Amino acid sequence: MSSSRGFWRLVGKLGLKNLANFALSRQRWLGLRELPIETIIDVGANEGQFCRKARKTFPDAQIHCFEPIPDLCKKIEAWAAGQNGAVHVQNLALSSRQTTAEFYVNDRDTIASSLLTPDQDRADEYHSIQVAVDTLDNVCDSINWQRDALLKIDTEGFDLEVLRGASQSLARISAVIVESIFFPSAYGEDAPLFEDISRELFEKGFVYRGNLRGHWHDGVCYGVDAVFCSRETAKKIYDSN
Repeated sequence: MSSSRGFWRLVGKLGLKNLANFALSRQRWLGLRELPIETIIDVGANEGQFCRKARKTFPDAQIHCFEPIPDLCKKIEAWAAGQNGAVHVQNLALSSRQTTAEFYVNDRDTIASSLLTPDQDRADEYHSIQVAVDTLDNVCDSINWQRDALLKIDTEGFDLEVLRGASQSLARISAVIVESIFFPSAYGEDAPLFEDISRELFEKGFVYRGNLRGHWHDGVCYGVDAVFCSRETAKKIYDSN
């Protein structure tokens, strides 16, 4: 047992069990940290916020980033140049089919950019660019799959389409971290919700394991970064405790 895990278990015994469990879940990535993750796929990489954390947490993994905004790709590539060949970047959006499409870049915060058409009352916050779109299944040959693989998806309301384009790839993946929104969705009435994401992954043999992070406003949770594991992986995490 690591010294930090021992510390938080001691905290739990002192009557702060909820705090200890929360801290341990974040530290251990809900048990993912103990897996021999050697392949990480970051869909919707933005400026590389997730892949930088993943690089520290899984130093032996090869990380493949997909980001449709060219300027953001350049930022990731500049950082990746110092990562000893462990980080690979593709200027590409992922979805359920191969095409070219309008991509809406949020001028206030690029993290809110999406393939979804913005609502009329927020249209002035965006400008559009043409981007190449493909499926994870189509590009999977460019990925050097090694042992356990982790897929992270954060595409601002397009996450279900990414999963639908990854049916074959999911058979190689141990765990998925995906942004999942609760009703009503800020992305509109037709946007996929947590239940849709969960159903899609359950049908592919994955089970829900908890949330790495919640998205809150004034004490109300409107979405989570949910973790789903293959049944085999969930058993490994359970047996390791």
